Amino acid sequence: MIEKPTFYGGIDRVIRYPGGFPLGFVDDNSEHEAQLIHSVRIPMPAGAARLALNQVKVLHYALLRPKAQAAKARMYAAIENLAGARHLLARRQLYSSQKDYSLEGPIEPTPSRWLGAWEQAGIDMRTVSDDPPHWQDFEVLRLFAEHGTRRFWLDDIWDADWESYRQEARRRGIDRLPERPVRPPPAALRWMMKAPDLGYQALRALRSRGARPVSAARPTNFLDSPAHVHA
Repeated sequence: MIEKPTFYGGIDRVIRYPGGFPLGFVDDNSEHEAQLIHSVRIPMPAGAARLALNQVKVLHYALLRPKAQAAKARMYAAIENLAGARHLLARRQLYSSQKDYSLEGPIEPTPSRWLGAWEQAGIDMRTVSDDPPHWQDFEVLRLFAEHGTRRFWLDDIWDADWESYRQEARRRGIDRLPERPVRPPPAALRWMMKAPDLGYQALRALRSRGARPVSAARPTNFLDSPAHVHA
């Protein structure tokens, strides 16, 4: 198990999560039990011993690319729509365009030693590109071409300018795109679907305030020297 702090709002702050993430595996011929999406990266056989590599930190850059993060959430929502893996409101909650990631864990200053050695080696740890459209946007456009857009009208994916993305994809020579302009669902429908979203976000914020601080659950013996970065 390895701790994976997520940069939040800039390089100088991180969200820290309890317990760590399973990111390494000693091969014992266990099979990987894959899910449609969100699979654990490695096999996790029941009863297997777990080792906490407390000196290792995987620095997670995902939230420093909010447009890419949003594109990823939209793609996940579309995939789960087609697979029937999660009902509509659950999809809108999990992949909300207004998701407040600050509720996921305590936000702390980034220890300077996490970045210092990398920067001394001449590695730019602070510049992050986030120019849309991202590849996930093109995958959603392909799903539009295959299944139509109405299938996805109720999902929270319409904060993107899909028609401009379609035009950009055509300029890049990307195939299997919608042949006609992509038009969003009626505005009234979009606003109607926002009501349960706002209610859920308010409830989630209240629960977060009343919960025990997440930092208390994090192992106290985590050291602070990173070994890897992850986007």
